[in-house]
Amino acid sequence: MNLPRPTRATAIPWVVGLGIAAIHLTLAVVRYANFDTASWDLGIFTQAINNYAHFRAPIADIHGPGFNVLGDHFSPALAVLAPLFWIWQSPVVLLAAQAIAFGWSAVPITRLGRERLGAWTGTALGVAYGLSAGLLHATRVDFHEVAFAVPLLAYALVAVVEERWRAVAWCALPLLLVKEDLGFTVSALGLLLILRGARRIGILLAVAGIAGSALAVFALIPILAPGHRYAYFSQYDSAHAQTGFSAVWGAFAPSRWTAGFGTKVHTLLALGTATAFAGLGSSIALVALPTLGWRFVSAQSLYWGTTYHYDAVLMPIMFVAAIEACARWSQTHGFRHWFSVVAPVAALVISTTYAFSSPLHPLFQRATWTTTPLQRAEAAAVRVIPENVTVLTDLGVMSHLVARDHVYWLGNSSNIVPAYVVSAIGGGWTPPAPEAAVAYWNAQYSGHQFRLIFYADGVSVLQRIR
Repeated sequence: MNLPRPTRATAIPWVVGLGIAAIHLTLAVVRYANFDTASWDLGIFTQAINNYAHFRAPIADIHGPGFNVLGDHFSPALAVLAPLFWIWQSPVVLLAAQAIAFGWSAVPITRLGRERLGAWTGTALGVAYGLSAGLLHATRVDFHEVAFAVPLLAYALVAVVEERWRAVAWCALPLLLVKEDLGFTVSALGLLLILRGARRIGILLAVAGIAGSALAVFALIPILAPGHRYAYFSQYDSAHAQTGFSAVWGAFAPSRWTAGFGTKVHTLLALGTATAFAGLGSSIALVALPTLGWRFVSAQSLYWGTTYHYDAVLMPIMFVAAIEACARWSQTHGFRHWFSVVAPVAALVISTTYAFSSPLHPLFQRATWTTTPLQRAEAAAVRVIPENVTVLTDLGVMSHLVARDHVYWLGNSSNIVPAYVVSAIGGGWTPPAPEAAVAYWNAQYSGHQFRLIFYADGVSVLQRIR
């Protein structure tokens, strides 16, 4: 059988995707190697997927002893990474999977850009997408389940532009397994299809999205959640009743919309700037509204800004919208035609300038590639601790122990008696001085005795001897 030879037109999008994946992977792995962990999330996801790999419930003891992550967020899609842990049991697997997902998502976007805008302009927009702040910020905060949503959204939205309605549904429906809030995004896609004439599939997606989110929030998550309720209702609930109905009423409170107004405006401007505001020229941009909505009405201020991973799912929406808008404007005359040419180049300049001046800038600094005394001490502490033991730790070395030991976070594991306790300066709390560490932990675990077996540059390891 003669297979068609790849041409430049088919190869370039994949080259862009591989390049983007390599950049994100490099940033993630360098940060990991330098013990530069953003939060406990990488440890939580590693424990959950490791349990999936051993055909167990996705328990993440870091979140709390015996805590099932499906009682926090409905993300069964994480299980697809379990077979990779049969090959290599490491958090780096998660970082690599996220980098590949981001690179993969650039492929359909670059291809569509090249088809609709021309080879050079389309490629520029594809590279701009891969280096966009929303994706780089997600990489900079380790790994999150929304990484799965990014390529699914990219392919679904490209299918919208190409009017391949069944493909939209096949790519959109798996979003219901990625995270419970994405059901609203699925519904938004359905409404978009209805507006574009694909009523049957549009109605299917609109209903399935709402039903999927409702099922997850009101039924599936509470089965496994502590207290048998969806914990995140409390972020929207003005009455503190922590129920779905009170959360809805709380979300409509004017104070929720005005709180952090400056931060929210900055987020909207950053979202528009990513595509030089070309993305606002297409109705596809409306698909971003559910994500922006739940973030902006939440009482959690971390959701309002651009620092974390919350913009990642918005990037494919805005860039596919920009391609569709620019393609339409390119058929006109005057300012809009000129803008259709300038906007993709401007987006590339904006993305690369920000990327190399902020998220990627550390990769070009000597200090990043020079091992510090603290990093040497953290690496030595990891070597001191044997495998398959119970460890209580802060964020300092957590992600480097989690795949090989039974790791708990010292902030919520008072009932767990560890074999080892590890703490590091900058690990999320102020550890006791080395001369006071033994007395401190002996007092924390009455009836047990610890000894200090390692200390260097603010990193201490204690072993329980009784």
